[in-house]
Amino acid sequence: MKSLIAVDATSISMFYPSIQIGEHLPLTNIFHHSFSLPVASKALGLMSDGSPLKDHNDVLHIYSTLNFFRKDKSGLVPPTSALGIPYYRFWLCRSRAGDRPDLASKDRYKQTDFPTAGSITDIICDLTCSNAASSSSLAPIRIERDSSSCLILFSSRDTTKEHGDLAICGNDAIAFAALEINEGKNTINTFALHPARDAVYVHNSKGSEHKIIVLEQDGKWLQQCSLANIEKDLLNQTNRSRIFNEGSVNDVRLRVRRLLIFEDAIVFLAYRKTDGNACLFLSRKMNFEANSHSLISKKLQKIWLEQGEEILSMIALPRSSSAVNMAVGTTNRVIIISVGFTLQIISEVRSKLTCPTLSPIGSFCVAFVEDCMQSGTCMLRYLSCLRSKESALICSLPRYMGYQVPYLLLGLRPDRILYVPHQSIWNNAGGGEQYLSLQRPATKPFLSLEPLVANALSQEKIKTN
Repeated sequence: MKSLIAVDATSISMFYPSIQIGEHLPLTNIFHHSFSLPVASKALGLMSDGSPLKDHNDVLHIYSTLNFFRKDKSGLVPPTSALGIPYYRFWLCRSRAGDRPDLASKDRYKQTDFPTAGSITDIICDLTCSNAASSSSLAPIRIERDSSSCLILFSSRDTTKEHGDLAICGNDAIAFAALEINEGKNTINTFALHPARDAVYVHNSKGSEHKIIVLEQDGKWLQQCSLANIEKDLLNQTNRSRIFNEGSVNDVRLRVRRLLIFEDAIVFLAYRKTDGNACLFLSRKMNFEANSHSLISKKLQKIWLEQGEEILSMIALPRSSSAVNMAVGTTNRVIIISVGFTLQIISEVRSKLTCPTLSPIGSFCVAFVEDCMQSGTCMLRYLSCLRSKESALICSLPRYMGYQVPYLLLGLRPDRILYVPHQSIWNNAGGGEQYLSLQRPATKPFLSLEPLVANALSQEKIKTN
C-alpha cells in the first residue's frame, strides 16, 4: 500500500511512489497519492470553547504490515532466495486519547523520545481480503464510524476496472464492511463485504435503530439501509432514491463518488465524465421512501475543483448557532466551506498534505499536517476564516528517521497533540509465524489559545459580513 517491493538474488529493493517530478511539477495521478497516505476515521477535535468534541474519545485507523514468508526458517536474516512473495496485511486499530483513567496506559509519565500521556492502541481485527498469491486484493481507504460500529471502505488494486460507465480511481471505494466496535469486544473473526461506492451514517435517524446511506456502484442511486439488515435491505431496494432525474443534463454528465451527511443536508462529491474534473454540490432533500422523486431536480450550484485536484478528506465542523461549516482537504489545498442554502468557500490555503486527517478547532478553524519539502519536516498548521489564503503554524513534529511513511494525526486535546509516528512496518515471518510491532500514539504539548481566538474572531467576521 505504501511502496513497491522488488526481490532479486542479492537484495530487496523498496520503491516509494512520488507525487512530484523533479522539484516543481506535481503528478496528478491520485492513485499513488492516496495510497501513500494514512487511513483513519475522523480525528479528535475541539469545540469553540476549547473543550473536547464529545462524539468520540478514540480514533480508528489502519496499520499495515509488509509480510515476507520465509521458505527457510534457519537464521535471523535469510537470503533473498529463501523469501516468498511479499504482500500486505491490514489491521484495524483503535487508539484512545488517554482522557479516561480506566482506559489510559499505566506508563503515562514515562520519559521517552515519544511520550504517550496515557494514550494506548489496541488491534480490533485483521482486514486483509487476500493472500500472497492474489493479484486483485482490496485495501481499506476510508473509515466512517458511529458510537458502537464502523464502516470500512475498500478500494481495488486494479485501477482499470469500470462499474457501468463509472471508472475506478485510486481513492474510490468499490465495497464496504460494517463492523461492531463495542468496548471490550476487540475480536472480529469474519466480516461481509457489500458492493458500494460509498457508505455513511445517518445522524438524524429517529429511534434506536442505526441507519446508513449507501451510494451504489454506478454513482446514480442512494439507498437507506438498517445497520442490522444491510444485506436484506440492499437486496429489497425499498428505501432507494435516484440522485438526478433520469436523462437530465446532470444525470448524463456527472457521477457521484462520495457523500458527507449533515442533519438536514447531503453534500455530494462528483466528477464530470468528459474530463474527470471534480465538483461539490448540496441537496437539502433527504427522502428515501419507495417510488420517491429524485433528490435533485433543479439547477445545481457547484464548487468546481482545479483540474487534476482530488479530495482526500471531508469532515463536518462543529455546528454553531450562526453557521454550519465543513472542511475539505485536497491534493492542492485545505478549504473551509459554508453549508447554507448553497455551498460557499469562506477560506482556503495552498498546501500539500502529508496526512489527510483534519482536526476541528471550533466551527471556523481546522488543523492539518503539511509536508515541508525544503526542511523535510512535518508541520502542524491551522486554517481559520480570519485571513484566507494564509495558515498559521502550531508546531513541527519530530522527524522519525526509521520510517518513510507519513504521520497520522489522531487529533487535538486542550493541552496536547496526539499522533502516530508511522503506520507501516516490515514483517519477516516464516511458516505462518506472525510478529506485529504496534506503534503507540505519541503526544506533544499544545497551547490552544491562539487558534481558539482566531476561531472566535472568524465567527464575528462571518456574522458581520
